[in-house]
Amino acid sequence: MNEGPSLIPGTWHSVYVYESSSRDQTLTDERDVTLSLEGAGVRVRSLPGSPSRLEMELAFRERRVLLGTWTERTDPDGYYAGITYVGTALFILAEDSRSMTGRWTGGDRDVAKVNTGTWTLTLAR
Repeated sequence: MNEGPSLIPGTWHSVYVYESSSRDQTLTDERDVTLSLEGAGVRVRSLPGSPSRLEMELAFRERRVLLGTWTERTDPDGYYAGITYVGTALFILAEDSRSMTGRWTGGDRDVAKVNTGTWTLTLAR
């Protein structure tokens, strides 16, 4: 594993876009998350109290490229009724280490096809 540029641990703003086939809409999920460093790895977690639990494990691969996996357990009382989704994510860290842009992949609700969309993380504080 390659050690990457310095990342700033703390609160980051996460925004990802996904297609909802059951609603026939393009939707955006926005939330603040915590980003922490563990060795050469990066952990991203939903803030405590979030009804939907997002977890991501990332590692630097080449220079500013981060690659990893994500899991989201949706809000048990929400539209997706506690379904757990899993997938992969690839980000490119900005030169100032204060934001990263990328794409995610993951199965759809019926686990019948692979979906993809954009994902950004930006240092909030």
